[in-house]
Amino acid sequence: MRDGRVYIIFAPILFGLDNVAGLGYLAELLHPEIDLFPRCAVQEYLDRRGLDLPLDLIFIYSA
Repeated sequence: MRDGRVYIIFAPILFGLDNVAGLGYLAELLHPEIDLFPRCAVQEYLDRRGLDLPLDLIFIYSA
């Protein structure tokens, strides 16, 4: 919980080959003053693998 909010993160993105993007999302939660653009990292990762990024994919949910 941070600032009275709960954040839910899709745990599998923190491990494996795509952990760079997942850790970017986690860092963005912990340090919102830093612009990391983790969504761009995910897009670049998928582009290199020849995959499409689903538009409805949610990596982090703020409750």
